[in-house]
Amino acid sequence: MIRNFTLSCFAMTIFAVASLLALWPPRVGGEDTTTKLATQRYLILDTHKFKTMQKELDEAASAGFRVISGNAGYNILALERDPEGKKHQYLVTGSLDQMAKDGKIGGYRVLPFAFAGGKWMPTVGAVLEKLSPGEPQPEYQVLSTVRTSTLAKKINEWAGEGFSLVAVSNTYGTYALMERGAGAPASGPTDRYVLLATTLSSTMKKELADAVARGYRLITVSEAGDELMVALEKRAPGEAAPDYRLITTQRTGTLEREVLAAVRDGYQLLPMALCAQDKSTMLGNTHEIGAIMEKSPSPPPVQYKFLATRRVSTLQRELAEAEAAGWSLKRLFLTYDEQMILLEKKGE
Repeated sequence: MIRNFTLSCFAMTIFAVASLLALWPPRVGGEDTTTKLATQRYLILDTHKFKTMQKELDEAASAGFRVISGNAGYNILALERDPEGKKHQYLVTGSLDQMAKDGKIGGYRVLPFAFAGGKWMPTVGAVLEKLSPGEPQPEYQVLSTVRTSTLAKKINEWAGEGFSLVAVSNTYGTYALMERGAGAPASGPTDRYVLLATTLSSTMKKELADAVARGYRLITVSEAGDELMVALEKRAPGEAAPDYRLITTQRTGTLEREVLAAVRDGYQLLPMALCAQDKSTMLGNTHEIGAIMEKSPSPPPVQYKFLATRRVSTLQRELAEAEAAGWSLKRLFLTYDEQMILLEKKGE
């Protein structure tokens, strides 16, 4: 009986570990970094270890690349060769919250677009860029709660201290990154932000419209989680109310078609508003991709294209081919099943 119980526990442990591993975006790297740094405009760095990522990031930065997108919680970053030849210095971490508590962010700024919860709680991934000589030091607060409502309350409490919300994440934990720049007011309104989180896209559409009607505008979106989570900021007096369109689908091809249809209706894609939602059902896990677009009275002519693949090496090759055809990288993000890249090309 004890033996059967032990075997049962062992089997349950293996199943739990396998389930967690199944949630990891299946990435395949392994390319020699020196080969990667040859002549291409874009570079994707991908590893499961922060130490390895730091080493490759140092090499890429020394070769003239800068970080433009990615997810530091999952250690996958997109870099671009700096058009001005400027050299950058970076620090990648899986414990930004602890660094903030220990006062170890001095000399750096946090790149909000790479801020994300990691594979294991309670880790918060981030990329920090070294400040230029004489550049003022921003202050940071990393907030973490279990409940979204509690996080929203904390965000507005720090907004009252003059901090601005720059990023949110609900991947294996619920986090917010607050920043106060040098010279920023020491106080602010305590109703500055609204945080929305729901599992249903229909509910999100309604709550997003309600928030706009109450005077708010979208500022940032969590990249991935079991809920759709978006943050809005109170609009300035006289600022026009935005018109948003939320697109959700399980297929990359459908996403691209609906995005292009919205473009024809006068909408622009907000690169920071691309996300993925993990949905658990009795039949297993499914995933949806989300995109929020904003209507513009005179949208510039632009084309969008998505690349999606399970293998990072394939993604790097397809990205090089797209770049040669005139496309520019706007966003790298994860969808649980795949890595996706949003490409943009100026239209006629």
